[in-house]
Amino acid sequence: MPQVARCAGQAPIAISRRLAAAVEVVDAFPGSTAVVDPNGVIVAVNAVWERFGRDNGRGAGEAGDVGRNYLEYAAIERPEGAGEGRRVTDGIRAVLTGTRERFEHTYPCHGRDVERWFRCDVRALNGDAGVAGAVVTHIDITHEVASAVHSDVRLHQLAEVAEGIGAYWWDWRIDEDLMAFSPALARRLGPPGASLSSRTFMRRCVDPRDHGVTASLLDRLRAGELDTFDHEFRLLAVDGPQWVHSRGQVARTPTGRAKRVVGITLDISERHALSDELARERADSRKMALVAERTDNGVIITDPDGRIDWVNAGFERLSGYLLADLTGWCLGDVLQGEATDPDTRARLAKAIADRQPIKLEIVNYHKSGRPYWVEIDQQPVFDAAGVLAQFITLQRDITETKRDAGLHAVREVGLRHTLDGHDLSQTLPDVVSALEPAFIDAHLAVLIAAPDGDALHCLAGPSLPDSVRTRLDRVPVGKTGGLLGLAGRGQRACAADLTADPYWSAAAANGPADGLVDCWAEPMIGFDGRQQGVMALFFSRRTKVEASTIAFVERAAHALGNLIERDDRETALRRSERHFRALAEALPVFVSYIDRNLRFGYTNASHDAFLGVPRGSLQGKPMRSAFSAETWPTVAGQAAQALAGERVSTTTARVYWDGRQRQMKVTYIPDAGDNGAVAGFYCVVEDISEFHRREAELHRAKEQAQASSAAKSAFLANMSHELRTPLNAVIGYSDMLRAELLGPIGNETYKGYIDDIHASGKYLLNLIEDVLDLSKLDAGARALAQEQVPVESTVREALVVLGLADDPRVRVEVGPEVAARGDALALKQVLVNLIANAAKYAPGAAIRIAGWRDGGACIVEVADAGPGIAPEQVPRITEPFYTVDQGSWVASDSGGGTGIGLALVKRLVEEMGGRMGIDSVVGQGTTVTLRMRTLL
Repeated sequence: MPQVARCAGQAPIAISRRLAAAVEVVDAFPGSTAVVDPNGVIVAVNAVWERFGRDNGRGAGEAGDVGRNYLEYAAIERPEGAGEGRRVTDGIRAVLTGTRERFEHTYPCHGRDVERWFRCDVRALNGDAGVAGAVVTHIDITHEVASAVHSDVRLHQLAEVAEGIGAYWWDWRIDEDLMAFSPALARRLGPPGASLSSRTFMRRCVDPRDHGVTASLLDRLRAGELDTFDHEFRLLAVDGPQWVHSRGQVARTPTGRAKRVVGITLDISERHALSDELARERADSRKMALVAERTDNGVIITDPDGRIDWVNAGFERLSGYLLADLTGWCLGDVLQGEATDPDTRARLAKAIADRQPIKLEIVNYHKSGRPYWVEIDQQPVFDAAGVLAQFITLQRDITETKRDAGLHAVREVGLRHTLDGHDLSQTLPDVVSALEPAFIDAHLAVLIAAPDGDALHCLAGPSLPDSVRTRLDRVPVGKTGGLLGLAGRGQRACAADLTADPYWSAAAANGPADGLVDCWAEPMIGFDGRQQGVMALFFSRRTKVEASTIAFVERAAHALGNLIERDDRETALRRSERHFRALAEALPVFVSYIDRNLRFGYTNASHDAFLGVPRGSLQGKPMRSAFSAETWPTVAGQAAQALAGERVSTTTARVYWDGRQRQMKVTYIPDAGDNGAVAGFYCVVEDISEFHRREAELHRAKEQAQASSAAKSAFLANMSHELRTPLNAVIGYSDMLRAELLGPIGNETYKGYIDDIHASGKYLLNLIEDVLDLSKLDAGARALAQEQVPVESTVREALVVLGLADDPRVRVEVGPEVAARGDALALKQVLVNLIANAAKYAPGAAIRIAGWRDGGACIVEVADAGPGIAPEQVPRITEPFYTVDQGSWVASDSGGGTGIGLALVKRLVEEMGGRMGIDSVVGQGTTVTLRMRTLL
């Protein structure tokens, strides 16, 4: 066997191979570590152990030197309690004999100037023949113990709260897996109920029906997934299963690991089993339990004089003060301030002096200086002898509730004033007074734009000093008006310093600022998104920008903006109603309004006069009273359609009370709201008897005109036929004479006459052709095709017909892809007429023919640089036979024009579904634009 002696003067010690391996690496162990054999004799120690012994004289180091029996040192009685040495020795022997794998215990080791705590961890070294020895490690846990002591202090305070409300406290140390219970709870659980492992607790103390959920929650607490434990389950007490409500808070190490859970358990068996009468008898007990359960609210424990002993974390978050800041102080001395109502404060002090419970609402101040509303529920707690032991106070933040109440008051007060018929100048001061308490210590003002829109004036600010209201009487909109003026342009100002505001600084020269130092300015936006003015908040303290405050300021400004907008709408509605009544009374038609119950709500003067009834006598009466039994079923059906939201229009002929038969046009117009609901309908009745008579006359006149037009067209067709025959002879013979087919004429004068005869015949024939085409279009006798016509080739053909194909004056700007929908022959005729006019009446000037696609349309332009047309003549030049002076677009008789060409062009374009436009400037030229459809 190997021999090992780690310290001078010690005899060699026989050890096993397994133990020898541990000795070789002892210096690698953490903390102060020794290796002992199965009898407890120390066979090796690491450097930390040796150094600790030297630093502490005859302490653990000397007693733990190699060769000494560690069990003798461990058996020494400890300051932490009688019997502790024996418990430690038994634990170590259990490891050395193989009864348990590991033993831990915590002990103090205090020096002259410092208090220190250690954790001893004894682990078995298993060899081939059983336990070969053990490794003993001492680790300094002073920091953890200090943290645990702090938790123990909180546990002690929690225990006091629990005992005061009839509950039990418990403490689960997760690292040690040890649950400790208050003496009262331990008695309920039975022996040994003071401390148990979590597994033993589950097996012995939790009803099997609740094992699943309870075990899952404990596992999640152990894993660090939860921060709180809140669970109702059945506890196996000595007197049977009992329902309990258990709540606890997790404490964590600096690294975030869950190390401890401390909480209270409340017996709620009565809630599950007792009758309502017994529950009422225990109302006070449950009320105190409720205080302990509401951890999100502030809980304060004070002594009989109202001085603070303890507060929970919820109160610290609510007030900003820590327990150390408040211990020994009265709540009112720390939390209450300028905005706190003195009467409410006096009521609270009187309740403490009289040892009475009280519930009230009061303004407190946060440590930062921000005021907030709280609801206080303060209850005295008496001991068994009836002596006041303490007060338990629950504080709930009701700032948001007060804010909601303020917004509700805006709507309620505004509606009441509206119903009373008051205007804004009467409504807003009361509305502002109702809203101001929600802001606690602010002075609220409402500014709206002056009629000229250049300034804001204060319409309401009841709590503002007169000097401040005077400054707000006309604030310029924009930068000149400072933060209020910018808010008039829609720019918000939060917690702005009045002393740095240019408008306020300039105004301050005229008088004191009455202690106001901060201002919030919020644009008031209505439902329709338009700004209605500015809501201003003035403070005598510096404020901070917080998200909740901004949100409430926005809501309040929006509510005020909606109120002002609603007033504007109602004013406009009343004005519109007056206009409607004035218009309805002046109309010659019969107007009435019928509600959903088919009763008259309104009738105009014409309606009552026509029916021969006194003015207004039908209001409130059934609609049926104005109709006979024969006509009512038809009218009732039409009224039902109108009430269903359908607009109904009908014409009827009846004999009325004056014995005359009249043609009447009746229109039912539903009165539908924004949500589509129909409240009634308007009935508009128009006597169209005269209209029908005139319509019949017009119909007869139209028929006569159509007959005349047909006769005219027939006459023109016949005349053109009769004229063509002799004209063809004249033109033919003149052609023969001009060609001298039968021999020379010999006289040049006669040749001139023959040319004139030929030109006149051609002119007359063209005129007849145009007149015939125009008459065919008027009579609908010319059918035009609807096909895709390429514009470029059609333009080229027209130029060939006119002999202008190679004329340098003509420029064609039409792509091959441009096509129009219409008749190819008609489009060619149109282009021939337009190009011929341009060439004839703008001699020597350039002619441009352009075409392009514009979406689903085809655009064709014919433009010349000729003399142009006077503006007053442009609208008339497309009328048949209209001519203007020579040198303009259409020639007169002095220039050879007939006034039919453009009229024919316009008709052909319109028949093909297009439009023609003429743009002309005198001295610059004329452009004719055709807008035609395309098939693509």
